[in-house]
Amino acid sequence: MVKRICLLITFFLMIPCASVAEELSEKHSKAGRWGLHVALPWVNNFYVKPDGEKTKHITGFIGSAVGLDYYYLENSFINLGISGVMDFFLPIPVPSDPSPGSFNENVASGHISLSNNHHIGKFTVGYGFAYAGILWNANCFEGETLDETSEKSCEDSHRTGRKSHSALGLIFPVYYRVIKNFGVGIVYRPTFYRRNTSTDKFEYEHLISFEMVFKSIWR
Repeated sequence: MVKRICLLITFFLMIPCASVAEELSEKHSKAGRWGLHVALPWVNNFYVKPDGEKTKHITGFIGSAVGLDYYYLENSFINLGISGVMDFFLPIPVPSDPSPGSFNENVASGHISLSNNHHIGKFTVGYGFAYAGILWNANCFEGETLDETSEKSCEDSHRTGRKSHSALGLIFPVYYRVIKNFGVGIVYRPTFYRRNTSTDKFEYEHLISFEMVFKSIWR
């Protein structure tokens, strides 16, 4: 039967049967394979509540993520990933020198996630579980020329400190394939249960990232 189909394809479409077989084999060879996932979370929106502090809603740039994709079906795979993101005020990593006495507030987080994902046309959508470590840091930049008056003025005007906690939540990645192995997307990471805090164990927080992604295997 296969030989007859091959002959018909060759006769009517003038395509060598070997080429057709090779293409079909390539299309149906993903199941059981592993792929590499590398992403750059470029724009990051944080909504966090440090222990004992007011809610912080901060947007910044820069991060990195890496993971492994395991295809259990042709268009479905499990992703195990780790990521680290921050709220750097510039879209490229360049040295910065805040002015003495200025107030600096930063949020950074690291995540471990396990998600189930599906290819739908050029889109890839997923859902899964995530564990996050969140760090909030606020300080008055001292510098070399800061006098005591300026330092006291900054500290009187802003609440400073350094606090961290971990949280359990979910992950919802959505990617769009632009070319063969490269795409862009948005990853939504809400968390609901916090650890290492003295109050508010159940608290909604999130990280929403716009990412550029490379996948070694992509439909």
